[in-house]
Amino acid sequence: MKSISSRLLGNGVAQVLSILLLLVQQLSLVPLFLYYWGVAYYGEWLAISAISVFLATADCGIGSASSNYFSINWFQNDPEMKPYDILKSSLWSVCLVCFLITTIISGVVYVLQSSGLLDASLFGHSEIWWIILFLALGRFSGLFAQCFEGCFRVVGKASRWTYFYCIRVVLEITGVCAALIAGYQAVSVAFVLCVAEILRLCIVIYFASKCCGENRLFSGDASLKIALNVMRKGFSFLIMPLWRGILFQGSIVVTRMTLGPESAALWGTMRMLSRSAVQATMIIEYSTAPELQVELAKGNCVKARNIYRLAVIYGACIGIVGALSLYFLGDFIYAIWTSNSLSLEYWPWLFTILGIIPCCIWSSSSAVLRAANKPEILARWGLVLSVLVCVCIYFLASPLGFVVIPLSVLLLDSVLMLVVVSSSLSVVRDNLKSLMGVVIRLDFMKPRIIREYF
Repeated sequence: MKSISSRLLGNGVAQVLSILLLLVQQLSLVPLFLYYWGVAYYGEWLAISAISVFLATADCGIGSASSNYFSINWFQNDPEMKPYDILKSSLWSVCLVCFLITTIISGVVYVLQSSGLLDASLFGHSEIWWIILFLALGRFSGLFAQCFEGCFRVVGKASRWTYFYCIRVVLEITGVCAALIAGYQAVSVAFVLCVAEILRLCIVIYFASKCCGENRLFSGDASLKIALNVMRKGFSFLIMPLWRGILFQGSIVVTRMTLGPESAALWGTMRMLSRSAVQATMIIEYSTAPELQVELAKGNCVKARNIYRLAVIYGACIGIVGALSLYFLGDFIYAIWTSNSLSLEYWPWLFTILGIIPCCIWSSSSAVLRAANKPEILARWGLVLSVLVCVCIYFLASPLGFVVIPLSVLLLDSVLMLVVVSSSLSVVRDNLKSLMGVVIRLDFMKPRIIREYF
């Protein structure tokens, strides 16, 4: 197994590559869709393909929870939670959930077609069923693939998982481009997306069997108790994107209700621009979480503590640099980005960019909670605070003005920073005094000290 520093670097490179490919996918496919299909047909495709967004959460977080349980129990030898038993139980759980989701979606589509609500669609009834079938098969393949991620973490090859994801994105880009240029319609594009996901699943299973042993991957026994534990933990992972959606989309909706559409557009664009710096901390989070998980499972709290310290300090540095950059250049960038159609106010913009710092800190620090399979801490606090923010905006925005919105979000990020950092320090058996000592001595900038860490 490679050294921790090499694995961290490999994970970081893989994460950067995946983000770049996603950017290419978003920038390249939309113009092609509009050029070859037109606005109306593309809008119809977006409406019917929105089902894939719903299907993305259909496993109720089972994949993430399963991978974490698999990695942790690989090193701990718990007789009641054997790794291969966890894997098989999770796969059967995903099968059950996929069956239920398929039944629900089929029933909804059948009712819509029977009632004539889909008669105005540009897609024929048979086309709609084929599109849904291919999208569902593709998404379900992705849900099954998620359960095997832990197989790569335990052997120090977490970056492979990300590279397999990159392969899927490349297949989607090339396949969809080829289909559009050849003049194919929505069913063919859905088929291409399905094939890309199935190919990734096959690749994942093949290499997972190489990592864990060809005859051992499916050797476990399914257990109802394990399945229930995984689903319970998975629910917390499911809440993570839910509360973020409530915070971002909910705050925009409430802003529209209280202050009007212009204020909603202003807040939405401000939030989007300010959170661009946070994307970099996601690289830190997803690069360090697999290695933190391995070291915590092994009981190597010293190494886990060192990884955490570097992660949270570098996350804070990214936040500070991002906030300063937007403080001095934000007006200029925002004016170009919005074509001067919206203007920034000083205090709301200041509170917005100040929120970058605590957000980057808790985001990078949350890698420990993900690694320790304790997502419920962030999920619980995030859900409660995001609802409170929307309530505060609804009642206070009209009497106090637009500044209430970014100030409320700043307070949310500050509270989450305190909660997540304190919980993470407890997991790695560290304390704030020692962490601040690393910052004051500038150990995170000394290559010799960093090499000694690992």
